[in-house]
Amino acid sequence: MTTLFARFDAIADRAQSVVFGDDFEHHPMTLPVNDRNARRIIDPSRPVATFRGILVTRPTSPNIPDNYDPRSDRRPGVSAPADQIEIPAAAGLTLEEGDILVRLGDAARWQVANTAPDDTGRVKATVNRLK
Repeated sequence: MTTLFARFDAIADRAQSVVFGDDFEHHPMTLPVNDRNARRIIDPSRPVATFRGILVTRPTSPNIPDNYDPRSDRRPGVSAPADQIEIPAAAGLTLEEGDILVRLGDAARWQVANTAPDDTGRVKATVNRLK
């Protein structure tokens, strides 16, 4: 039996997916056997799958402290948080580092850097945009 919170969370997840979601295709990748320095290749043991996920792009801003003195330090730095693709638990995907995610609307591609599940079963994949 599901809890009331789980049912409300599923309703909210569907609503967010409709409003903010994009259709993606998951291309599982693996390293060739006995060659860890080679380019990744398609993993034949895992199927290509489509899912609806939410791309979260965070803004980049200068990381300048209040006590910054340009006379003593010429490199204030930049805070660049990574983009994430949120994947609902219902998608049932097994993401691994190096997998490719393709947005079907414009064929934009991202490579999975790491993944972290949250308490509700969703997966938040930190991704790097590919050219």
